[in-house]
Amino acid sequence: VLQQYYSEKQLAYLYDVGISTDFQRKGLGATLIQTMCAYYKTQHVESMYVQAETEDTHAVAFYQKTPISDAMHAIQFTYDL
Repeated sequence: VLQQYYSEKQLAYLYDVGISTDFQRKGLGATLIQTMCAYYKTQHVESMYVQAETEDTHAVAFYQKTPISDAMHAIQFTYDL
C-alpha cells in the first residue's frame, strides 16, 4: 500500500499475479484480483494497480480480461545499485 502526495487515500500496488501452470485458465487469477479489490475497498484504498511489460503478451491479455478502470503506457526507469 502506497501513500499518495496528491490524495489522502492510499494506492495498492499489486506486484505480480503468478499462478502455477497446472492451475492457470481456471479463474484463480481473476478471483485473486477480485478478492484483492474487494479487500482494499473495505480499507478505503483509492485504487489498486498492476503493471505488465508490453512484451509479456500473456499477462497483458489476462489483465485486459479483468474489469480494469484504466490502462496507460508508462516508461520505467531503473537504477542498478
